[in-house]
Amino acid sequence: MSDCTDTVPCPFAGCNTELPMGRLKSHEATCPHMRVRCRYADWGCHWVGRKLDLPGHDERECDFRGGLGHLVERFRQGDARAGQILQQHHMQIGATSQMLSMHSRQLMMMRGRNAGNLVDVAGLAMEVSLFPGRFSAMREIWSGMVNQLEARCMVCNGMLVAPSLLLVLRVASRGFQLISGLRIETLSENEAYFVADAVLLSLIVAMLGVLCVACFFIDVKGSTGWTIYNIRNFIPGQPILRDLAAVCVAMIHFSAIEFTGIHPGILLWQFVTLVTVGYTAFV
Repeated sequence: MSDCTDTVPCPFAGCNTELPMGRLKSHEATCPHMRVRCRYADWGCHWVGRKLDLPGHDERECDFRGGLGHLVERFRQGDARAGQILQQHHMQIGATSQMLSMHSRQLMMMRGRNAGNLVDVAGLAMEVSLFPGRFSAMREIWSGMVNQLEARCMVCNGMLVAPSLLLVLRVASRGFQLISGLRIETLSENEAYFVADAVLLSLIVAMLGVLCVACFFIDVKGSTGWTIYNIRNFIPGQPILRDLAAVCVAMIHFSAIEFTGIHPGILLWQFVTLVTVGYTAFV
């Protein structure tokens, strides 16, 4: 367009300039014959004329010239400054709103963390084991689970008992599969003894799991300790339910090893439990 050689006249009356079509727009923006309004049009001046006549109008004709014009200019400048200050305040309010929203989400996360929820306990273990630096920097998010003694005890109990219950489910499901697929008429004597032993072991492990969970529900003292029982002169001052739960857990693990072999994942989880409990207690 700028290379076009055809010339056109300026559209403003009184300007006889002819120029290439590609330069018409730039000429219109600076043409002295362009029709403009008074700069005080918003305040009541109705003058409309050529751009080259605007200085004369401002000096001799405009009702807002002189002191009134200075007053308008001051008001206009003050209005511009007020607009800038208002925009800054809007930006500050927006930043404050975002910060409050972030803090609100963090507070909701803190309130939502529950030491009795195994999903939250697993999240805490992952955060401590894989991202200890981030856990230290954002410890307040997990404060509901690590700052109070009762919550820490619940986390410890959950992490210690959870793998035992998983073993119970695995062994019990294996026994159920053996029973459901059993064909007695096709079994040899040795196979029958093996199946009976496996089914009996799975039932015992399931009963141990139920007994272990029952110990936690029967003892109502809380997560921070166990009730001390005195049974005449035989057992003076012992937390019997704690010892019974520990025996159940040990027997579950030994039975699972006998049934399916050693589980490296369970050993790794126990190590993660020690790291989580120790790190949250001292950091």
